[in-house]
Amino acid sequence: MFHVFFVTGGAAWVITYALMIRLGFRQKTYCMPLVALCANISWEFAYSFVTPYPGALRLAIIAWFTLDVVLLYQLLRFGPAEFPHLPRPVFHAMVLLTLAIAFPTVLTVNSFFHDPWGVYSAYAMEILMNGLFLAMLIARPSARGQTVPITVLRVLGTASITLAFTRWTPDFPNAHTHLLTWLYIGTTVLDLVCLGAVAYVTTRATQRLTTSAAGSTA
Repeated sequence: MFHVFFVTGGAAWVITYALMIRLGFRQKTYCMPLVALCANISWEFAYSFVTPYPGALRLAIIAWFTLDVVLLYQLLRFGPAEFPHLPRPVFHAMVLLTLAIAFPTVLTVNSFFHDPWGVYSAYAMEILMNGLFLAMLIARPSARGQTVPITVLRVLGTASITLAFTRWTPDFPNAHTHLLTWLYIGTTVLDLVCLGAVAYVTTRATQRLTTSAAGSTA
């Protein structure tokens, strides 16, 4: 059952990434915050090629990594426009520096917790990612780069993987700690907060457009 729930969650994340890519090209922006993307792609590279997950689980992670490469391309292509005060080479250097820091950090955290599955680093990144998605929602004048369907799929994907790890915990030295339990809870709470925030901003934008259209007609 662990494999079933993990692969189900993995499939939801594959669709999430694909929808992000489509939205990013359509809106000419990036859909995953810089630090979150660098951390994600580092984790996925580690568990695809350095210390790979077994069997079908590895295939899911390789799929994530492949799609994240496209998201990274969008970040490098469209990201500088979001920071007009930064020269393009400086922005690109900032991304590369973040990647250079993120990858050894992921490996170090996993080694410190004797965690061959990377659960600690993965859920710490999930909390970070949610915070950065909220910050992006605040920084941008709209929900640009985010949609309710994308957020729903992201939440469901993480929930399925969380269920896999909590219900059928793989055997490793620190598989049962209060810290890991808190990471599961914190991720779930922030997932729901993000979903509520994106739904609120999207609904408000739709209401403003409807009101504006009605006023124009009148």
